[in-house]
Amino acid sequence: MKNTRVVCLLILYLIAFGCLAKEPVPQRITGIYSDLVQSKESGDMSGFELMIIPANVGEAPYSVVIQVADGGAPFIAIVPLRTDKSKILFDFPTTSPYPNEHIEGTFVGKNLVLHWANGNEVRLRRGKSFWQNWGR
Repeated sequence: MKNTRVVCLLILYLIAFGCLAKEPVPQRITGIYSDLVQSKESGDMSGFELMIIPANVGEAPYSVVIQVADGGAPFIAIVPLRTDKSKILFDFPTTSPYPNEHIEGTFVGKNLVLHWANGNEVRLRRGKSFWQNWGR
């Protein structure tokens, strides 16, 4: 009887710590993340907008449509996006305003924070595209 109790306690202990040791299920990363804005005075656009979509491209399970604006019409590119546990990883193309820049992103609530090699960070809100309300 004592051995049965010890075995049951051991099984419960292993189940409890097995559940705690599992990595959290990553949140759904597909969607639109943006801080793209248009100046009311000049009409200039600035900011970033990313649209993450599923697409098996080589080893990358996703693609990201990148829009970057700094005073004019946005630069747009589609690049492979990789994941590493709770991070996303992608590289700007050589033809972009940030040639070959490697970006790591982390999720903070519903926001996506992009981390640049020089230490800068850009916080993008998850939600609708800038273009869904443009011209209204």
